[in-house]
Amino acid sequence: MLKSVRQLFLIILITILTLELVIRGMILLKTPDSILFDDEIIFKIKPYGEYLGVVMNDIGCIGPDWKGEKRDNEKRVLILGGSTSYSVDLPRITAENVNNKGSYSIVSCGKPRYTSYINRVNLEHNLMAYKPDIVVLYMGINDAIYNNFTWVDDKPEVGFFNWKSYTSWLSYDVLKYYLIDKGIRGNPEFATGALRSEEIFDQNVRAIIKTADQFGVEVILSDFAIAYPTTDKRLENKMLRMEPQMKHFWGNISSTRYAVERHNAIIKKLAEEYGLSLVSVFDKVPKNSEYFVDICHMTTKGKYVLANEIAKAIIIGAPVSKPLNPPLTKYP
Repeated sequence: MLKSVRQLFLIILITILTLELVIRGMILLKTPDSILFDDEIIFKIKPYGEYLGVVMNDIGCIGPDWKGEKRDNEKRVLILGGSTSYSVDLPRITAENVNNKGSYSIVSCGKPRYTSYINRVNLEHNLMAYKPDIVVLYMGINDAIYNNFTWVDDKPEVGFFNWKSYTSWLSYDVLKYYLIDKGIRGNPEFATGALRSEEIFDQNVRAIIKTADQFGVEVILSDFAIAYPTTDKRLENKMLRMEPQMKHFWGNISSTRYAVERHNAIIKKLAEEYGLSLVSVFDKVPKNSEYFVDICHMTTKGKYVLANEIAKAIIIGAPVSKPLNPPLTKYP
């Protein structure tokens, strides 16, 4: 009897170890070489590394190199956000519109799945070392995860697993995430009432503002644009097809819109409270497939609208309702 128990235990142990090795191997194969896992902000991208078809600069962000000394009269503009600011076009177009007004170097350090918490920590622990003069915040949708995954209030380790980690069983983490967290515990329906994410978003944006203020850095806030609701049936159908894939992060489509609107209200309130420039694009980017590729990611034409509004705030240094002379380029 004892021998049978030992054999059963050995079989179970070998099975668990084999499963762990297989899952680690699968994660290794799916993880790009450019990804650097980070305990504080989930992941970074290697300097000059390529991720999702975009090559980074010398600090692992998008735009000109920043490690060297600042040039005479150079003004560094740092854009923070999620995947919607992970774009070559956004810093490029913004730079095209401001560099006739001064010597601006514009870099985007937003990454896919970054929330306000991750952007806050990244700014405090990493990015202030590069001496930005202006910080632009374009975010709001990813914080919806705090309503869906109600047990998370800081970095949401959603879908990113470090195959090198020796502090946890990845087989357990992966199965728990896909079978329990996404399948059972998550709550993608949160389109009414006060949201848990509001306090988290408010605290993190305030912390970013205060960190910037300590170093004399100007902050520009922006509301967040989404494509829903839309009369563009092709775009609407695409959003509906993507909903099952993304609702564990943003909630279902109606919940996503609700969360973005609540977070936008916080951005507006904080801009008024701290006397900051406010970029307003929620109602300025048309909600159709000329400007959006899905519920929140923009086409080049949409990025021109966003970049133009950010450029106005950079140049004016005040609420962007003031006119510009000459006006900025609208779109290509």
